[in-house]
Amino acid sequence: MLMKDILKQDGTALSFEFFPPKTEQGWERLFENIAELASLKPASVSVTYGAGGTTRTN
Repeated sequence: MLMKDILKQDGTALSFEFFPPKTEQGWERLFENIAELASLKPASVSVTYGAGGTTRTN
């Protein structure tokens, strides 16, 4: 579904933005948080890379 279609719907739409962690522990925590947030059924999710794609490898 396109964002413009999501915004046309009635009600509240949630969106989450995640930043790639730099440590192994951070990755574990990220996926724990994602599992908890999944029950909220967000309309969209995005991942923000570091400046110039510095955290893009993961």
